[in-house]
Formats: sequence, structure tokens, C-alpha cells
Amino acid sequence: QEELRIEREAHEAVEAEQRRAAEEEHIARVAAELEIHGPSYASEAAELRKERAAFEADKLWNRYITDTVLPDPTDQPGVRSYLYAWETSPTSSDLEKAFDELQEAATL
Repeated sequence: QEELRIEREAHEAVEAEQRRAAEEEHIARVAAELEIHGPSYASEAAELRKERAAFEADKLWNRYITDTVLPDPTDQPGVRSYLYAWETSPTSSDLEKAFDELQEAATL
């Protein structure tokens, strides 16, 4: 019985070592893949951020049109600066600021 226990423990130790080696190999593969593809992942992330900013800009523009319901929005004060910010701004915070200024001008 002692022999069986020793044999089982040895077998479990071998299996544990094989699992550890497989995990280390997996970690090394993932690290190598990230090193190779990291720049393209970063580029994709930047592109997604741009798309998100454009989506937010469209949402703000639609909110402005719906909330104010202007017949000719380009005749209203602040609209031109908002349109400029909407076309040139990469961040939604700039657009939020321009939108707030636009709403303030529309209430004057």
C-alpha cells in the first residue's frame, strides 16, 4: 500500500510539473504575440476611440436638433462654432462644451 501511495504521489508531481510547464509555455506565447501584434492592437484601439468620438458627436448634434427644433440652424448664434467643433474636435468633452455654449446662445 505504501508503494502505491508513493507511486501516486510521484505521478501527481509529474502531472503538476507538466501543467506548470504548459502554463509557462502559454504565457510565453501570449507575451510573444502581444509583442508582435501590440502596435496593431494599439492602432485598432485608437481607431475605435475615434469612432466612439464621432458617434458621440452625432448624438450631440441630433440632440441639439431635436431639443431646439430650429428651422434654419445656421442662422442661430453659436451654431457655426458648434459645427466647427463638431467637424474638428477629436474628443466628446470639447463637443459637450460647444454644445452647452450653443444651447446657451439659443436661449438668449
